[in-house]
Amino acid sequence: MFASTRCTAPEDGRAPARAGTKAEVEPDPSGSTEDEADHVTAGVVVTDRDGLPWIATVFRQTGSRYAGLGSVLLRRVLAGAAARGLAEIALAVSDANPARGLYEKLGFQLTRTSLTVLVP
Repeated sequence: MFASTRCTAPEDGRAPARAGTKAEVEPDPSGSTEDEADHVTAGVVVTDRDGLPWIATVFRQTGSRYAGLGSVLLRRVLAGAAARGLAEIALAVSDANPARGLYEKLGFQLTRTSLTVLVP
C-alpha cells in the first residue's frame, strides 16, 4: 500500500503561487550533496505533479557516515518552498518505508492511500 502525503508550508503571510503554474517549482528546489571526491551522496528530486510541487525521490548513500543527509535536504526543500510562498508539497511513500516516520516528523500528513497490482 502506498500513502500520498502532503506537507503544508508554514504560514508566513505570503500568498501561495497560483496552482498549475510553472512558477510553483521554479527555481528548481531539487538538491544534492557530494563528498570530497564529488560523488553524489544524497539527493532530493522535486517536480510538478498535477500542478503541485511533488517530491519524486529522496535518496542517500547507505552507511552511518551519511545518516541525516536526506533529512537535511528535505528541510532545505521545505524551507525553499515556504520562502517561495508555496502552500504545500507532496510525495508518495509505502507503508513499510522506514522514512515515513521522518516525513511525518517534518509535517507531512496522510491524504490518501492506494493499492497497486503488478500485472505479470
